[in-house]
Amino acid sequence: MILDTPGLNAIGTEPELTLSLLPNAHAVLFILAADTGVTQSDLTVWREHIGTPGGRKKGRIVVLNKIDSLWDELKSQQEIDAEISRQVETCAWTLDLPENQIFPVSAQKALLAKINDDQPLLERSRVSELERALTDELIPAKQEIVRDNTESEFADCYQRTRSLLDSRLLGLREQLVELTELRGKNKGVVEYMMGKVRHEKEEFESGLQRYYAVRSVFSQLTNKLFAHLGVDPLRLLTNHTRETMVAATFSKTLSTAMAHFF
Repeated sequence: MILDTPGLNAIGTEPELTLSLLPNAHAVLFILAADTGVTQSDLTVWREHIGTPGGRKKGRIVVLNKIDSLWDELKSQQEIDAEISRQVETCAWTLDLPENQIFPVSAQKALLAKINDDQPLLERSRVSELERALTDELIPAKQEIVRDNTESEFADCYQRTRSLLDSRLLGLREQLVELTELRGKNKGVVEYMMGKVRHEKEEFESGLQRYYAVRSVFSQLTNKLFAHLGVDPLRLLTNHTRETMVAATFSKTLSTAMAHFF
């Protein structure tokens, strides 16, 4: 998912259309403006929907766009680079994200450089570093990201099942105490309590069997999922999509290629 923060104002009437998808997104490309840094609205979206405390940081990439606004002819290149580095450090501290996941770029200058085949301007736009991160890091990490999500969901399922089993165990212990107190009392009462225990034991064993069955099916589906998420198929799909987009003549072909890829 690519979230361009200026668009947040445009979806103010129905923000759930976009924001509700963020927590479950495998990867998020969060675009900020280098001249303004992290605004209050950006920080709110990040904390509430993307970078929750203790949440995973894999697949979270921040782009500081418009670094060309910091290119001042009265400053040396070293001073400009130092100002960009300060922006990256501030952004990393504010978003609680490693600096190597924050990429300062100039999208407009990169586009201009590619149109004019201006290699020095392309290097100065720093867009190549972002492209390498998307190609060499984000796509190969997709399987790991999906695995982390699957493990998290299974952990929730396990925790709920464990809580249920603990509750059942507590009930059995209470019944054991009742049986202990009934020792030497009316035989009919004891038989009634034994029947009750036997019935709940059967329910417990039935529930345990269902749990094992569900876990077996879940393991099989997880193995199938991992088998289909290899790096090689993703690389082939990426190359095919890139070739289709390069050869495209109309925007419809581009849209169709991107839709097929995602």
